[in-house]
Amino acid sequence: MDTNNQLGEVNKSLWWFGWRPRATAALGIGFGLVIAYLTQSAAGFVIGFSTIVAFWYIGTREINNRYRSVLKTYADYTTKAGKRMLQLSPDETSSYTLTYGSGLSLSVNPSKQYYSTSLLVGDTSVSIHEGVGLDMVNRVPYLDDSTRELYYDQISSVSYDNPYLEIKTSDGDTLRYQSSRQPDDALTDLQNRLRSYKRNIRQEPKASAPGARA
Repeated sequence: MDTNNQLGEVNKSLWWFGWRPRATAALGIGFGLVIAYLTQSAAGFVIGFSTIVAFWYIGTREINNRYRSVLKTYADYTTKAGKRMLQLSPDETSSYTLTYGSGLSLSVNPSKQYYSTSLLVGDTSVSIHEGVGLDMVNRVPYLDDSTRELYYDQISSVSYDNPYLEIKTSDGDTLRYQSSRQPDDALTDLQNRLRSYKRNIRQEPKASAPGARA
């Protein structure tokens, strides 16, 4: 794990405890036994165990207070990675990012993992980059270099069926890209460009047959 690439500014010790209730319980029991042995009393165990559990509780508060700033940094990372993989200029305005989380932990709000898909919506095609993710527990992003391009004559429709943006292809396949919220901007842009493309194709004049009179 490349800890040099961690995202966001947090208290690392509290962040570690907040994500690990089971490890905290084990450490609490061990520390409690040590204090009980040193003090020769049951109260020593309670004090030792409670001290470690307090670190976990404060850690969950650290996570809940700081995870949004980590996600903001991740969003910036995802956008830059998507533009780089799709070979976009930094000021490209027709790019969108779909993100969703997976995995829960006790008493914390964010998911353990986040995944993103970048879309470049052009006049004749949409380019898609999957494979950007974030290990929220360790705050480390990761990146895959897989991309694909779909031309609008390969697409029959675009819709959102919670929680997926669905692209139905002309050959009957359905491509699904998960998003934690309805991606209204991306959906509207895709649908408008797809309609415009198909309308222009229908309106193109057909070539005259050989030998036909002008």
